[in-house]
Amino acid sequence: MQKNTRRTFIPSSILSDSLLIVFLIVSMSFRLSAQTISNSILTPLPNSAGTTGWTDNNVDGLILAESDSGSAGTNLTSITGANLTHTVTAPTMGTLVNFVLYTSSGAVGNTGTSNITGNLGTNVGAITGLGTSTVIGSLHTADAATLQCSIDLSAAYVQLNATIPTAIHGAVLGNGETLQKGAYLILAAGSAAGTLTLDAQGDPNAVFIFLIGGAFTTGASTTVSLINGASACNVFWKAEGAIAMAALTTMQGTLIANNGAISMGAGGTLQGRMFSTLGAATVNAITATLPGCACTPLAPIVTSPLTYCQNATAAQLTATGTNLLWGTGSSTAPIPATTVIGSSNYVVTQTVSGCLSPPATITVNITAGPSAVITYINSPYRTDLANASVTLTGTTGGTYSSTTGLSLNTASGLVTVLTSTLGTYTVTYTIAAATGCGQYQTTTSITIVAPPSVNLGTAANFVLFTSSGAVGNTGVSNITGDIGTNVGAITGFGISTVVGTMHTADAATLQGAADLLSAYTQLNAISPTSIHGAVLGNGETLYPGIYGLAAAASVAAVLTLDAQGDPNALFIFKIGGAFTTGASTTVNLINGASSCNVYWKVEGAIAMAASTTMKGTLIANNGAAAMAAGGILDGRLFSTLGAIAIDGVTASKPVCSSGSSWTGAISTTWNLAGNWLNGIIPTSTTNTTIPSGVPYFPLLNTGTGSVNNITIQNSASLTVANATLQIAGTIINSGTFDLSAGTLIMNGAIAQVIPAAAFAGNQIQNLTVNNTAGVTLAGALNLSAILLATSGQFNTSGYLTLISTAAQTALIDGSGAGSVTGNVTMQRYLTAGYGYKYFSSPFQAATVSNFSSTVDLNATFPNFYNYIENKATAGFTTYTTTTNLLNPLQGYAADFGSSTAQKMVSMTGVVSNGSLSSTLYNNNQPYTQGFNLMGNPYPSPIDWDASGGWTRTNIDNAVYYFDSGSTSQYTGTYSTYINGVSSDGVAGHIIASMQGFFVHVSNGTYPVTGTFAINNTARVNNLSPVFHKSTASMSTMQRILVRLSANFSDNSSSSDPIVVYFDNRATPVFDKEFDAIKLMNIDELLPSLYSLAADSRKLVINALPEVDTLTVIPLGVQTDKDGMVTFNLRDLEQWPSNLHLYLTDAEKGTDQDLQQNPIYTASIKKGANENRFSLRCVPLNTNGPTDNKDDIYTIYGSGGILFVKIKLVHEQKGTLMISNTIGQVISSRAIGGNGDYELDGIAANVLYIVSFRTATGIHSQKILMTGK
Repeated sequence: MQKNTRRTFIPSSILSDSLLIVFLIVSMSFRLSAQTISNSILTPLPNSAGTTGWTDNNVDGLILAESDSGSAGTNLTSITGANLTHTVTAPTMGTLVNFVLYTSSGAVGNTGTSNITGNLGTNVGAITGLGTSTVIGSLHTADAATLQCSIDLSAAYVQLNATIPTAIHGAVLGNGETLQKGAYLILAAGSAAGTLTLDAQGDPNAVFIFLIGGAFTTGASTTVSLINGASACNVFWKAEGAIAMAALTTMQGTLIANNGAISMGAGGTLQGRMFSTLGAATVNAITATLPGCACTPLAPIVTSPLTYCQNATAAQLTATGTNLLWGTGSSTAPIPATTVIGSSNYVVTQTVSGCLSPPATITVNITAGPSAVITYINSPYRTDLANASVTLTGTTGGTYSSTTGLSLNTASGLVTVLTSTLGTYTVTYTIAAATGCGQYQTTTSITIVAPPSVNLGTAANFVLFTSSGAVGNTGVSNITGDIGTNVGAITGFGISTVVGTMHTADAATLQGAADLLSAYTQLNAISPTSIHGAVLGNGETLYPGIYGLAAAASVAAVLTLDAQGDPNALFIFKIGGAFTTGASTTVNLINGASSCNVYWKVEGAIAMAASTTMKGTLIANNGAAAMAAGGILDGRLFSTLGAIAIDGVTASKPVCSSGSSWTGAISTTWNLAGNWLNGIIPTSTTNTTIPSGVPYFPLLNTGTGSVNNITIQNSASLTVANATLQIAGTIINSGTFDLSAGTLIMNGAIAQVIPAAAFAGNQIQNLTVNNTAGVTLAGALNLSAILLATSGQFNTSGYLTLISTAAQTALIDGSGAGSVTGNVTMQRYLTAGYGYKYFSSPFQAATVSNFSSTVDLNATFPNFYNYIENKATAGFTTYTTTTNLLNPLQGYAADFGSSTAQKMVSMTGVVSNGSLSSTLYNNNQPYTQGFNLMGNPYPSPIDWDASGGWTRTNIDNAVYYFDSGSTSQYTGTYSTYINGVSSDGVAGHIIASMQGFFVHVSNGTYPVTGTFAINNTARVNNLSPVFHKSTASMSTMQRILVRLSANFSDNSSSSDPIVVYFDNRATPVFDKEFDAIKLMNIDELLPSLYSLAADSRKLVINALPEVDTLTVIPLGVQTDKDGMVTFNLRDLEQWPSNLHLYLTDAEKGTDQDLQQNPIYTASIKKGANENRFSLRCVPLNTNGPTDNKDDIYTIYGSGGILFVKIKLVHEQKGTLMISNTIGQVISSRAIGGNGDYELDGIAANVLYIVSFRTATGIHSQKILMTGK
């Protein structure tokens, strides 16, 4: 026990009462001396500070001790007692955690410029003075937030008030003092001055609570400091009265002034909160921030909304969270009431680490139970009319079902009447059971009936017929169909055209009269579905139905009958009196309407005025029937009793196609009878309907399908993939028609139209037009493969696009006898829009403007050129004016810029077709050298090797392509094809559409004139030819062939190839049919390699007559810089097994077997190198041109004559050959073996190679005769 210590004992019975009693006892200075408890046994007890307090093992209570020590902390008195090991805990701040200034009742005021982070609020009062201050937070005045804060502040105060102190402190805090965690009791008013340090001793959860029995103040510049993990969020100051913090105070923690104002003076800094239960909160130019641990937990996780039917049993609400509180504070979740229809909100919060979350809201909706009424208001429904839609009143979201036989959409209730069986059905609407509500059902009925039918019998064979009366004609008429009268005469048709038979009072007319009466009776028995006024037409459009007109009626101007996509749609007009038309009246049929299904039953005479265009079968009952001059009748004109009179008309019996409808009853297979109504698979005369609402929609994926008219209803689909569909009539598509992987053939006998938006995505793979009357495109169409006009005219109307992708480019087949008119857009996909490309136009009169979207035509350095052969300078000539024509057969150079991104070139115009010709020249200009830049003139590839279709008079047989460089947009290389040989394995005989290329007019007496002509025979259907620049490969014919390339050793990414091949028709000099001239590259990073013909022509492809041990092929290399050049033997094809191929470097005196080591590298100077390298053939079974050490092979002179001495260890015969350094053979002769042989043909000052070739090797020696 410390010396001079006084202890005060407080019984536990007092502690069990309110802390207020403790305060009262202490304030009364009730003290017990040590002697009072001298009989107690006292033992030390470590306290939270690590010092020793005291425990009275026999006394149930506390000892309050004050220290009289003069050391630091003289104001501190330890508090110990029986079992006093409790932990001081922070109060729950609830929604206060986000407020930095708050009062439950009072004003919140500010003067000066403050910087505040956190919310400000008062539940009773105003917030003022923040005009120039910065507030990062919200201001709350008397709202739901401040009301909750008032509740939370009272709760926090009560928690602090109930805290059991761990020590009593004097009235003054600070002045260099350090305190550790605990609850410190100041009995009356308190203050802080100087520096107060709160030391958490490494415990981040250490709590410091100051319980001040009166007002609390700080002196100017007072500082509260936190060390060793202490946190402002765990420091609390509760004062029983006002709190006033002087200027420049630095304060940490949450301060609560109970029933008093709270303030902080100018320049103060607060990391914490300032609260008052009753009083103003004022600050003056301070900096205040919420403590770093301020928390706002997430709201609890709930499911909302919840829905119950009225009076259903609801479940208790649930939420996921910690320390849940419902509504006003209950921990028990409520059970929603369901007696009243409407919505109620239930709130729930959670408390995490002393922080109260915002509330989560559960909305509970109480609804009336489901109810519905369904009807099919137009029942009964005819199978020839539109589908039946249900009318639903009430609760939605249910499903439909029916008795068997009805084609019913279970989701929408739509009935497909066409595929339904005739009869009456019960339709049930079911709403599934939901939470608290059972299943609900209601029913209605629907009846499906057959359409009215009109059977004309044998009368259908007649175009003009009366049961009793004359049939007369004036003028010149054109009649298709039979003409007849059962009682009367037929007159006036002498000069008219009648395609049919005339019947007068014979068996046919007798039966015709009976069948006409029967048809009239059928029409008479059909009830109208609609009543119409006396006048039809005047721009009117009518839909399928039975129209009743009570008395006499007429048609004027235009009447349109719209079948709405149903080729079987029936139109019947029942007219109660006479019927007339006005002059030039027209009846139009659209969307599948057919004159076969239009009937006019007239009770009286029929009189059609001049130039009337009429559709359908007209029956005049007990009246005459007439059509005036210029009339057109697609149908029939009948009378039951009366004359028939016409005047110079055109009348045709309607051609009626059969009808079929898809049912999809079994599968998607088009050619399966079970998928079609009545088992009828469509043919070219079948009007075909694909209805909606069927189990499966058709897929035509093999062979060829045929239809007349095709109608695809809304929500229905037809897919053609890897198969062909022929359409002879019209296309009506309200659903999905997918031909993106299929072929369409339009093969009607009359003009056809492909309507706009006919196909899915406006795309089709292949289209064939085989209709002499023509086909017209009425909307955008993208073709991905082949268009063929077999016969007739295909008018694109400017809507067709031939699309191009990385895989292929669409084309127009040149083999058809038909034509393509109207503008076409053709695309060319470029994998890299970089540098120059050679282009041509597939159109008759396109202009340079076609390139304006992909080439900068306004650049300072021109980017578009044509080519003029007869120029003393380079042939490329600026051609950027957008109105300049792109002439068919001519090529152009376009610079697409420095970007390597892909590009799409699109050109538009009228396609070129048939024969095209151009006159070309070779003016022997120094740069153009007879080369002409040409182009493919067609919207399809062409075959350079085609057996027909070409005229190439005085034109070399090679074609030259250009590929742009990879390091600069202004560089590139040439590749060549001739006679089945490609210089690089890519250039080939198929020339892509829109491809430009060079040809060479043969040399001769200058200027040389050439003819370059082509026709459709040279066109081919290759969807994926190489468009230079691209990558591809091609095979060559079975012939002896050498491929050699050269590249700079520091640039192995590209090389320049040449080809040498052997053809017994070739010669050592340039052959225009077999050899290709070398076009030098324009890339300084790439050497130009070539071979030299015997006439010194530089060749990229060189054909020689034969290969043997005497074969020497001189090579040339031209470079734009000095450097190391690598030669690479890329390929030997069909090479003789008895020969090796050597590369000779005359400058270095080396010979390398390329079959043993195909790579040879040499240093080469800038410019042309033509007297150094050659290819030579060496017999097999030798290690190359090396001598046996004992062989004698030497050259010597005697008497002014040169000799070669040959004395080989193994004597053998061979060939003695003299050649120059460019590979030209001066002389060659066979010798029998060892000996001295004269060398002839040797000129002075020329370097020669003298070689003796045997079956086992070569002996070579260089000589230079100086003339001395």
